[in-house]
Amino acid sequence: MSFAKPLVAALLCLSCTAHAQQTAETDQSAAGTIADRLAGHWEGEVQTPRWPFYVSIRIPADDRQDAELDALGTTIALVDRRAANGGIAMTLDGPWETPPVIELSRDGEGLSGFWREGDTNMPIALVPLPDYPEPANREQAWRQDIDALSNRFLHFDRTFSPETQQEFRDRMAGIASRISDMTDPEIMIALAQATALSGNAHTRLYLLRRKTVLDRLPVRLWWFADGLRIVRARDSYAHILGCRVERIAGVDAETAHRTATTAFAGNPSWGRYKSVYYLSSADALSGLGISEAGNPVTFALADCPAAGTVDLERQPVISSDAVTEAWHDLSPASSSETGWQHALGRSGEPPLYLSRPDDHYWFARPGSSGLLYVQINRAEPMDAQSVEEFSAQLLTDFREDRPAALVVDLQFNTGGNGAVLEDLMETLEAESRDIPRFVITGRATFSAGIMMAARWQAAGNITIVGEPVGDALDYWAEGGNIVLPNSGLWAHFANGAHSYSEAGCPAEDYCFDLSIADLNPDLPVNMSWAQYIGGRDPALEAIMDRVGR
Repeated sequence: MSFAKPLVAALLCLSCTAHAQQTAETDQSAAGTIADRLAGHWEGEVQTPRWPFYVSIRIPADDRQDAELDALGTTIALVDRRAANGGIAMTLDGPWETPPVIELSRDGEGLSGFWREGDTNMPIALVPLPDYPEPANREQAWRQDIDALSNRFLHFDRTFSPETQQEFRDRMAGIASRISDMTDPEIMIALAQATALSGNAHTRLYLLRRKTVLDRLPVRLWWFADGLRIVRARDSYAHILGCRVERIAGVDAETAHRTATTAFAGNPSWGRYKSVYYLSSADALSGLGISEAGNPVTFALADCPAAGTVDLERQPVISSDAVTEAWHDLSPASSSETGWQHALGRSGEPPLYLSRPDDHYWFARPGSSGLLYVQINRAEPMDAQSVEEFSAQLLTDFREDRPAALVVDLQFNTGGNGAVLEDLMETLEAESRDIPRFVITGRATFSAGIMMAARWQAAGNITIVGEPVGDALDYWAEGGNIVLPNSGLWAHFANGAHSYSEAGCPAEDYCFDLSIADLNPDLPVNMSWAQYIGGRDPALEAIMDRVGR
């Protein structure tokens, strides 16, 4: 994701007003001397009007080298280093209309100062990153990672209670005492399980889905109303496509699912979504204690020509920084690597809801239904069409040929930047109040997807269709990532509260607040295997029945 100005404006709320302060005169000649006192690797938060924004900054002692800022997984050069206010000032490099400036000076053991953009000034406070020595062995390397997770992570996260903080630290100490007896996957899963003690789905250790570091078996899975099925498989395992998974390494599928959900926090819907990653990973299965380490993993299959047992070979780990969405496995239209086959095959057109999985947003008018169907799969811009172009096209279509009903499909919207489509959704909501309106939700409706659904619910005159969303109405999000020094694992903490329930905000500061009773589906839909393999869309069918189409 690019750290471009529109994103910064949305995340940092730079359009919000703040008291301006006059920047002092700078002296380039003194910058090098001052930087000697500020050199090092630091991390901390910018206190924005909405919530703290996590950054880490590396300042070299050599003033001929640029400093660097890491934020949101992106590294940005800090250029034009100069003396200012007894410290230094640095400008963020990039295509800015008004380049942000960071001013820092010594403050005890840390640094403090301001992030300045125009007349907006936001305090920033940084602490030094621990200077770990080069680890002598595997055990020492993991101990350093555990120390970073125990201290740096908890320093910034706001989702643990005092009691769960103590339990987290106890878990960390227990893992550290058993490193020599544990495999790397066992350690990773144990760290993930400790992180999940927060009970907050955004607070997590990235192992699969994002920042993939564990292997995947040569199959992809999905939970249907009547069981766990294989929906994609490598060519050599194509004969087991469509089979229902009864047991994994001798453990029945539901028990394996419950065990997998200990590695991450979240509600039952999110557990259904996330568990398929872990149940299709030999590393995760062995780390969870479901299977033995090594090859292969035995699946017991039923309700297919290949019923019986099959040994699935562990595949090489393909590390990836990209988000890998399990729902993409439902669609044969999803772009993916070669050598895979799909339960729906590649002949004919997939059903409408699976027809454009690689597009973040799109719309259509299905057949002669009279419906306008809008699918929002990700709250992020895409290269193929800007948000502005999409918004203009959709609103023009809506106004020129008013539909009999509006359908907003958020069932696969796992999040992004909630501000990206905010203006479009507000306009569409205001102009559609005189027609029936439906919002489709599902287990993968998460984060910004939930925000979007909650805003439609708050507007009223909405029928929710599908499965429950993938989180509670009140949760913590935003935050940042603590990168463990040796394994490179990312631990994501959360520091911004979202309260969509009638209970109100859990904190006085840093809270996005709505007030709705619930997001429970008015028309519950839990797709069966027969509906899926038959190319049906039960959510859209339920909507058409309701509007008489």
